Amino acid sequence: MIRLISMLICLLLMGHCFAQLKKIKEIKLSGITNVSVDRLGNFYFVTGDGRIHKYDPNAKLLATSAPNSGPLSLIEAWNPLRVFTYYAGDSTYHIFNYNLELLEIKKVDPSHAITPALACPGNEPTLWILDEADLSLKKVNYRTNELILESKIDSASNQTRFEFMRSYQDYLFISDSNGNIRILNRLGKPVTIVPSVRGHYFNFLGEEICFRRGGELLLLDLYTAELRSVTKLAEPEMIAFSIISDERVILGRKDRVEFYTYHLPQN
Repeated sequence: MIRLISMLICLLLMGHCFAQLKKIKEIKLSGITNVSVDRLGNFYFVTGDGRIHKYDPNAKLLATSAPNSGPLSLIEAWNPLRVFTYYAGDSTYHIFNYNLELLEIKKVDPSHAITPALACPGNEPTLWILDEADLSLKKVNYRTNELILESKIDSASNQTRFEFMRSYQDYLFISDSNGNIRILNRLGKPVTIVPSVRGHYFNFLGEEICFRRGGELLLLDLYTAELRSVTKLAEPEMIAFSIISDERVILGRKDRVEFYTYHLPQN
């Protein structure tokens, strides 16, 4: 079971093991609204026209989806055979195959959520839904439409805007507009909050959650709560998003995406 201790202790345990970044490629891609990475290390960038652009670790374009008229709220590509996207505008989620061909479209049942701002896949065959109307979480079986559980999001106000949600290792992670990542257990109950996160996107590397705070890329171990600083970034205000995989650091800027190799020294 994941043991998460308070962020105060995390900060006391923070280690610095700065990696050397080496840029290997830069691609011109502007208007990126959402990003993701799959378990194979491929990267997904969603542009304003709703297209999903899939690149391998060497910045080779592998596939591009058809455009979508509605704005995409979330993409989860961890399973490259079933790439998940959610559209809050019409409360639908789409499933794409490995080549980003559309497999199916489903709609969140209105009986489960009044204002489903976010949705993401849980353990098969479940779906997590965040309802902004009453600040609640619902977990449903998307095959049978059965409501499995419901819980309230603690310490949230009606002014809080939720931006990204991800299920990982049987826990749920939610980022908000205040720069926090809420961590909840399988029942939707709060475990802890990671504060002062820069940018709404985060991802995972083994047993660590990867995120940016100010100009630093950080790794937080979900078992020991050790917080490691990977590297410090120049001009962090110009960086729209960052992703860390086993092999790459990806930095997104206004009109381009930069691919870097890195070596993380052992502690």
